[in-house]
Amino acid sequence: MTLEGALDLAVGVALGDIAPLVPRFLALPDRELDLGTAVLEVEARGDERQSLLLHLSLQRVDLPPMQEELSRAVGIVLPHRPLFVRGDVGADEPELAVADVAVGLAEVRSPLAERLHLRPREDEAGFHAVEQVVLVPCAPVLGDQLFSTMAGHRPRLGYDVAEKPAPYRELDWDPERARTFADAIVGVWTELLESFRDGPVVPPHLTRESVREAVALDVPEEPMPADELVAHLREAVLDYSLKAGHPAHLAYITGAGTVPGAAADLLASGLNPNVGGWLLSPAATEIEIRLTQWLAKRFGLPESAGGLIVAGGAIANFIALKAARDAVAGQDVRRDGVSGRRLALYCSSEAHITIDRAADMLGLGTDSVRHIAVDDGLRLQPAALADAIRGDMEAGVQPVAVVGTAGTTGTGAIDPLPELADIATEHELWFHVDAAYGGALALADDLRPLLDGIERADSITLDPHKWLSTPLGSGCILVRDLQSLSDSFGVYASYVHEDEELDRGVSLGFMGPQFSRGFDALKVWVSLLAHGRAAYGRRIAHDIALTSYLAARVEERPDFELVTAALSICCFRYRPAGAANEEYIDRLNERLMTELQLDGRVYPSNAVVNGRFCLRTCIVNFRTEAEDLDRLLEVAAELGEKIDRELKAG
Repeated sequence: MTLEGALDLAVGVALGDIAPLVPRFLALPDRELDLGTAVLEVEARGDERQSLLLHLSLQRVDLPPMQEELSRAVGIVLPHRPLFVRGDVGADEPELAVADVAVGLAEVRSPLAERLHLRPREDEAGFHAVEQVVLVPCAPVLGDQLFSTMAGHRPRLGYDVAEKPAPYRELDWDPERARTFADAIVGVWTELLESFRDGPVVPPHLTRESVREAVALDVPEEPMPADELVAHLREAVLDYSLKAGHPAHLAYITGAGTVPGAAADLLASGLNPNVGGWLLSPAATEIEIRLTQWLAKRFGLPESAGGLIVAGGAIANFIALKAARDAVAGQDVRRDGVSGRRLALYCSSEAHITIDRAADMLGLGTDSVRHIAVDDGLRLQPAALADAIRGDMEAGVQPVAVVGTAGTTGTGAIDPLPELADIATEHELWFHVDAAYGGALALADDLRPLLDGIERADSITLDPHKWLSTPLGSGCILVRDLQSLSDSFGVYASYVHEDEELDRGVSLGFMGPQFSRGFDALKVWVSLLAHGRAAYGRRIAHDIALTSYLAARVEERPDFELVTAALSICCFRYRPAGAANEEYIDRLNERLMTELQLDGRVYPSNAVVNGRFCLRTCIVNFRTEAEDLDRLLEVAAELGEKIDRELKAG
């Protein structure tokens, strides 16, 4: 019998350890070969010499026919999963005689990068080097009948796959053990909740070295005892972490994390559905669809609207602007790429940096983003936007999308959304609203008018993990027409086959960049169910009232000055009596912010407003109250006075 063309090498093995062999490919000449066998001895760990039995078969032959051919040739039924050494034809490679040839030592010089050499028997001339060998392991099943043909060579059998393997349960914790461990973790979580009122936001003066030494353990070969593991987690959480749920954590736009959301995260991880496919996650998918439909309705979007729960605002903005690019520039851009086309996006100079990052990832380049000037309220100026669009069109640049912001990161400004919608409609552009922060106003009936115009958006970014305080990461992208996501991200994959006759739902993995998707919607959904929409609305209004209180307290004090206050963001500066030099006050407040964060009793961040460095608070923490804001000003005045003395003395 002869086999032609490119060859697979089906290897029936009897090895206990072939660890030194390197995954590579075997090249053989394009020629007819008689089916035969050969023994290859390899130098394994401990310099033990063991043998491999090699079989040649036609490349890409299905296993059952291959088994039949080899059975007829050598009189043995091969295992259903033999080892494979697969290779392409190499015209310059030497021929390899295989008919019943016993091959000598295979020299393995390195487990990482060296060649595997085959040496013919001593009475044969020549030296043949066979490079790039791949072994895909499986259990060997070879019998005495086959080895009796091998000129006395008998490889050592590792084990017999005909024998049913015993169960391996080390990773499979029983429910009682799982409950014990989870109870211990809940104990640490309870301590964390209790620490919010008594301890600092962050332990004072942490250093990278001290944190790394305490928490960066080596992974052990054997399991760490459960009590030691829980103790390690307790120390990492309570002694070496910033506590975002602390009422005096006022930095950035970071929610506290709801209690129901944290519990839901445990359940979501335990169920562990892949919410990329409906069949893999029927309940999880339908919950996510219902959640995004409900959120879309709060914004006033039509019945065709929906969306996805994603990691955060950055990926939500990216998804929105990709949908915008594909809808406005044409679907051929998915196939051909931008291909030198000049496209443009428009946002305010106060917009989030993720708009620029999205332009970079989309292949448009950051120079394609037009940062439009703002007015005295730090809101995008519609007239300047219209001028920029007209100028680009005259220059041969294709405008794609207008991006409005509902709650800028620095100051909480809301762009004039109705006017931006008018301009986008006039020029047939995509209208996206980044409402990652301010979008939560939609849950408060009396504050919803602040978002007027958002109902005209083609897409909206919302981060529930900001002002809804759900655990990270739970961002959200909503689109006016859900079909736009399928148009932008839909693909065909032959390995994801589903019977069209089945009564199944939408597979969300085909509507965004991720196929593998966790059940992140559950922590948002459970938080809303547990608290209700109205309670969220009241808390959001309370946060705005607290910010007004802080602004008033700042204005009452002679050692502070108010810069701006909007929504739940307040920007102010420490200004000691008699200080008039703006550069000095900037430097003083830069030092003050750093010292406040290192001190840890309170934790603001900063903003730069009209070129001036400010202390900044953003209240999206449902534990924050007026006394926390009073303490902020007290600690800031204490440390500010100390820094002022040091700077003047220096």
